[in-house]
Amino acid sequence: MKISRIREVLGSYRPHLLEYERGVEASVLVPFIQSDEDLYIVLIKRTQEVGVHKGEVSFPGGVRKEIDSTPLETALRECYEEIGVRGDDVEVLGMMDEERTTTGFVIRPYVGLIPGPYEFVLNAKEVAYLLLLPIQHLGLVEFDEEASFVFEGERIWGATGRILKNLARILGLRND
Repeated sequence: MKISRIREVLGSYRPHLLEYERGVEASVLVPFIQSDEDLYIVLIKRTQEVGVHKGEVSFPGGVRKEIDSTPLETALRECYEEIGVRGDDVEVLGMMDEERTTTGFVIRPYVGLIPGPYEFVLNAKEVAYLLLLPIQHLGLVEFDEEASFVFEGERIWGATGRILKNLARILGLRND
């Protein structure tokens, strides 16, 4: 799938917001990076040292702080803190449907393009390593009833799995 098509689809997408179901406000960046002709989604493997979601695969992101004037600022700030991607380097392509977690968070996902190649700087206390998920792989994944799947030996589940499944649907990579 070409980045121009993703720009077009996400640029016209109208996300569903959970207006009446507020919780702890959080935002994530669903970062894409291009390598040669291939497009990848950047995921992080969280360390065992973080406060919540220890050892899980997720997107860069976190809870909105007072210094963040918008949810997008939260996503970009967290992305910089976790994997060293400067906000100015991210081309924001659009926003997706909000997700509620069982732990009381309402997550607002933003999709962004990072120029490749990029020299990531991982926050060693928060991020163990990166996973690069080929965008086309989303059309092949066999999501279970909880939107979880295994990639490179790592279980991707919860809000991250639901966001990826929704992204695949929005981009027309799957019909479910």
